[in-house]
Amino acid sequence: MISSNYVGMKLYLSEIGSPETEQTVVVQGRRGAINTLVFIHIGFFLLFTIARMMDWMSAPWQEETLSEFVNHFLAISGNAPYSYFGWLSGILIHQFVHTDPLEFMFSVSMFWFFGHLLKARIGERNVIVLYLTTITLSGVVFIISHLVFRVFSGHGTVMDGSFAGAIAVMTSAVVLLRPYQIRLFGRMFVPLWQVYVIILPSSIALLFKPSIAFVIVYVFSIWFGLQYAIRRIAQWEGS
Repeated sequence: MISSNYVGMKLYLSEIGSPETEQTVVVQGRRGAINTLVFIHIGFFLLFTIARMMDWMSAPWQEETLSEFVNHFLAISGNAPYSYFGWLSGILIHQFVHTDPLEFMFSVSMFWFFGHLLKARIGERNVIVLYLTTITLSGVVFIISHLVFRVFSGHGTVMDGSFAGAIAVMTSAVVLLRPYQIRLFGRMFVPLWQVYVIILPSSIALLFKPSIAFVIVYVFSIWFGLQYAIRRIAQWEGS
């Protein structure tokens, strides 16, 4: 389960109830696609935060603040009217728009932690593919859901951040590593499913927005991560 000779830090997994079966998952310090994607998220968040702090709020080509421009053209806006450009840009870019610091911390840390655990099981490339596929499809789901349930979606709702992709990666990791526990704080062993049971409701409660579209995106992200893991298990059992 050791993923690299380049050590940034180590995570320790063992079978539930059997600490003697402990295996090491090595987390690369700076290298790797997962870490690169995390650094990109951090960079975008810092740029947006600095811009707001310095009151660079007016876009020269628009009579609106920077945050309004971000919500309308970089995130996926629930406001009408829709445009194909707005849909496309939002679907591709909304993952990097973190207007809520709490969402940023939850999403990026969940993706980093569970992404590295999942990498030890299916490889880093597959983790990135799962994450980006979920991000893209969840954006489509948000748009469709908002149109179908427009009256219930809340006025001016905006989808931003990477929580959908992080939830899918976390769900797949817990399903594929369901027999395992992780060692924390020296000698504390916690089954991964218990970590999931704590983190998922907490993230939903803290990040929830009053929109049926967001509820559907949450459910879709969990379902997609679960289905991905089930297909992986079926492939392994059939080989």
